[in-house]
Amino acid sequence: MDDFSKVRMTMPFTRSTVSRDDQDAALGRMTLDFLKKSKYWLLAGAILGGSVGFGASFLIRPQWEASTLLQVGQIAGDEGAASLLEPPARAVDRMKSTQFLEAVISGLAIRRSENEVNPEAELILKSTNVAQMRNSDLLQVSVHGYSGEQARTAINGIASEIASVHATVAKPTIDRLKDEQAAVEQSLSAEEGRKSELQKLAQKEFGGDVARKFSEGVLLTHLLTENDAAVRQLQRRQRALKEQLDPARTFGTHALGPADVSPRAVFPRKSPFVGAGILAGLALTVMLLLIQWSRRHRE
Repeated sequence: MDDFSKVRMTMPFTRSTVSRDDQDAALGRMTLDFLKKSKYWLLAGAILGGSVGFGASFLIRPQWEASTLLQVGQIAGDEGAASLLEPPARAVDRMKSTQFLEAVISGLAIRRSENEVNPEAELILKSTNVAQMRNSDLLQVSVHGYSGEQARTAINGIASEIASVHATVAKPTIDRLKDEQAAVEQSLSAEEGRKSELQKLAQKEFGGDVARKFSEGVLLTHLLTENDAAVRQLQRRQRALKEQLDPARTFGTHALGPADVSPRAVFPRKSPFVGAGILAGLALTVMLLLIQWSRRHRE
């Protein structure tokens, strides 16, 4: 292929590139010219939009936020390992469910009717947020209220409801452990009484010397040994059950301290409303200016 043919093949590509660059440059000049001519209109639109957004923030009822940290309850096991009353992930799903929140609202005695929407109840349904803290059984819970006191009441209601649910789950196991503890204590008391009787018998019959009469001595020694082993076993079981039922090892779901309530309203915040108003004002101004510019060029 000769040099002339090579030049001819590259000419369309060069022309296309130059044409595209010219178009981009022209578009840039038009955009810059549009901004220069419309800068006051754009500024006015931004100011007007920001003012509208700022004013709108005062028309919305303010909301406070209350938050708390919940520890999921547990029951201590025989080998020292504890079992949670409910997996934290499932507890999160439960607490986010409408059924659970409806129970919270009912427990707070918030009046509702079929024909009217209660703003306080609706806010609890919409604003409740539950999340499991990473690598732990702790749950971070937050909710909004139309006052700090409303938010505090709502978060305490949520904590009380989940504690009640988990207490119902734990009750059969705790009752079984307490019944077993009572039975062990009763058996231990009986064995200790039996031990005392055997010791009195040995003292009375043999004067403390069980080797005086061989056959009777062997039998009494065997009985005392068995009794001593039974007492030790019951004492071990008694200590294990006491440890299992210790409040530090077996406990219900509870809040780690009082609820934290925001000192001021968290919604609506002025800056997001002003920012959204400015963007909306700019967008509307640009749209109107483009419509006007298009009409002029058509004429």
